Amino acid sequence: MTTGGCGGAVKTGMRSFEAGEVASARQIWRPLADRGHARAQYLTGLSYDTRESSASELAEAVTWYRRAADQGYAAAQNNLGNCCFVGRGVEKDDQDAAAWYRLAADQGFAPAQTNLAVLYLRGDGVDQNDTTARRYLKLAADQRYARAVYLLGVLAESGAGMAKNETRAAHFYRRAAKQGYAQAQTALGRLLFESDPAQAARWYREAAAQGNAAAQNNLGAMIVGGQAESVTDGEGVTLLHQAAEKGVAESQFVLGCLYSTGEHVPQDREEAARWWRLAAHRGYTAAQTNLGLMHLHGRGIPKDESEAACWLTLAADQGSRVAQLNLGLMCSRGQGVPQDHIAAYKWLTLSAEQGETLADERRAMLARRLTPTQLAHAERLVHAWTARTDAAPEVIVAVPDLED
Repeated sequence: MTTGGCGGAVKTGMRSFEAGEVASARQIWRPLADRGHARAQYLTGLSYDTRESSASELAEAVTWYRRAADQGYAAAQNNLGNCCFVGRGVEKDDQDAAAWYRLAADQGFAPAQTNLAVLYLRGDGVDQNDTTARRYLKLAADQRYARAVYLLGVLAESGAGMAKNETRAAHFYRRAAKQGYAQAQTALGRLLFESDPAQAARWYREAAAQGNAAAQNNLGAMIVGGQAESVTDGEGVTLLHQAAEKGVAESQFVLGCLYSTGEHVPQDREEAARWWRLAAHRGYTAAQTNLGLMHLHGRGIPKDESEAACWLTLAADQGSRVAQLNLGLMCSRGQGVPQDHIAAYKWLTLSAEQGETLADERRAMLARRLTPTQLAHAERLVHAWTARTDAAPEVIVAVPDLED
């Protein structure tokens, strides 16, 4: 492996790279890389591997990573594993990703140990094995690699391959949180929310300051809900806006509620509908219900019964009893949908089974209008819907990130 004798030039290139002068850094590293300097080859690859890189640039990055990786340079092996895992600059190949991660992990490179552990958790490119995953995470955590420490907390909280243990999870989250790892700070805040809201808010605030969308959402919701104090005027709404702009559906929904009622912001039902629509498109059930009701009654937006039926159907199918009630009533009347008493009975029954009194009353009235054959058909539809097994086992999804 060729790594020595050129440290000054490599450092000079790093200063340019960190200053955003990527082309200048590459101009310094490339001659060293051409002479076989492994770190310079790795850094040259890194200079081609940016969010704005074209396909040809990413392919060039892979070429240089591979040259350094073939010399045993661990960081390059790890990044080449990342490229293989996500199909960046090279065809996606989970087994190749695992092979490169393993080479770097065997050298004690903590990011690669963590990435390989994730593959074992997911069963991507390797046989799924929680025990092996924990072993690699512990190796990385012993080096104080915050992401590995955090993932040990995730395993303890989820009970993957072991008994669930929130106390142990909090221990790992706290360790990683103290290292400034935003995801761990957010997870710790979530665990502390019921027992110590003030501490939960403290950790959320630290993560939110790093731009963590989940923390911004959770802290914003705490502030507007009166569960945490605001440091600045309008902090809660600001945090919710920050998370909502990043696509957090819960924040979009809460903002819709605030604009609908005029709480913390001027009342604006059109703005409420805008935020609910964004959350609804992300599958947020309550937003789909509210948007459907706005279209049904023409509150703040034009009345559109067909549009209302579309949104209420989506929400009803996700189990919203309010949406099921209203959709059942619309089916019984032929309002926004073709009249269908059997479908109406199904939706009203599902709503009634969740405690919606009006749905129970209307279902009883409707049952008297159905023939025994129709009623039996409707009951079969109810049973089929209830028997659905939408809830899949919890899966730890922690996609390996690039190690720069």
